[in-house]
Amino acid sequence: MDEYDLMLERAIKKLPPMATRHQRFEIPKISSFIEGSRTIIKNLGDIANALHRPQDEIFTFLLKELASRGDIEKGRAIIERPMKDEMINDKIKKYTNEFVLCKECGKPDTKIDIIEGHTALRCMACGAWRFVRKI
Repeated sequence: MDEYDLMLERAIKKLPPMATRHQRFEIPKISSFIEGSRTIIKNLGDIANALHRPQDEIFTFLLKELASRGDIEKGRAIIERPMKDEMINDKIKKYTNEFVLCKECGKPDTKIDIIEGHTALRCMACGAWRFVRKI
């Protein structure tokens, strides 16, 4: 091997394990139903687990984006108005793009940090970070 190959091999060994993983990430779809004038989301906890974010944070984002009130009762998220699944899924996709996916490498292996007193999204795969707004 020449010197370049040795340096490349050494650099690849120093990468975090999640940077070399190649798996497809899909944003989970909601499972909901309308009950009177309310929309009940049955699987918000599963979505939060898949995105590695707190359920309350995602629900707060949804309520602000949908301009509605709501609450979480017995593991179900309740929005105080009837909503179509497509609209809620669009808002979850917007949340994922803004607060979960890395803009540099596109991986969902991120976490929210405080950098210089501001909220930032830090990628655990590539090390990139960027400031994000508070929810």
